[in-house]
Amino acid sequence: MRVNRRCAMRKETQEKDGCTYYLRFFRDWLDFVSCAEHVLRGCKGKSFGGMECSSLYEGKRDWYGTETLAEAVEFAYRGWPEGRKKIREARERMQIEKLLPRAQRIIRSVDTSGDEPDIDLFLQGEPEHMVTLHETIKPHRGKVLRFVLSRDGNASVEGLQMIRRGTAVLTALETLLMLGFTVEILIVLGYERRSAEGAHYVPILHAGDPINLDTLAFMFLQPAVLRRLSFAACECESREYREIFDIYANGGYSRACLPTFLPEHDFCLDWKDGLLNHDDEVVPFAFEILRRVGIKIPETV
Repeated sequence: MRVNRRCAMRKETQEKDGCTYYLRFFRDWLDFVSCAEHVLRGCKGKSFGGMECSSLYEGKRDWYGTETLAEAVEFAYRGWPEGRKKIREARERMQIEKLLPRAQRIIRSVDTSGDEPDIDLFLQGEPEHMVTLHETIKPHRGKVLRFVLSRDGNASVEGLQMIRRGTAVLTALETLLMLGFTVEILIVLGYERRSAEGAHYVPILHAGDPINLDTLAFMFLQPAVLRRLSFAACECESREYREIFDIYANGGYSRACLPTFLPEHDFCLDWKDGLLNHDDEVVPFAFEILRRVGIKIPETV
């Protein structure tokens, strides 16, 4: 049973070069999802706070990612089966264990002493019949990689493009974890209109947090993260705020942008980078991300 959680989003407003910046900082992805639940509980038909909400419109699964806002919330909590499947398929196609042999793998060594006997070698009279199993050294153990991922997109961006991009990014990040990196992940969503810019900052993974691939698959791949959940977070704002960014009409809200204010990071992927048109582009882009981070990948891969 889920307990209703009150959103504790922190708000900041800054002025710079004639532009007003409205910054929204969430504690974690659960805080982000709670905004959508707030809209679901308080809506009347397709409206919330007396204004229409794009997040509440039903249908257009190819664009929104889900049939309804409620379905998006359910996927966020329980996992998205299609996302898990796509990650598994991409992982198999990459065959990363063969390409990066120093990743997390078990090595078997045989000597005159060891942890346990190899019965076949013992019966053959081999003096070196004792086996030791050990893990190879992870070359980047302990190194922290702070990763900023823009999950935005203009209305013309297809849902499948977002899914392919997210599959490539998450597969690359899984590889970095195998190599011993400690990864911190921040998702950002930015939108601009005239002389105003808004931004959502959603921490997905802190250093030392347990890895939940169901959560990561949803947050990285699903178009509904933008077109249901982020829209709903905007729709929780005041009427004045919603009017500034045109957040009361069906369809996309304002223009997508990479937020001007970003925290210190090691790697940032803009929303326009990696909008893939074909499934066979997923694995090459995953390798490209690894190269940008500094992992040596053969160019022939």
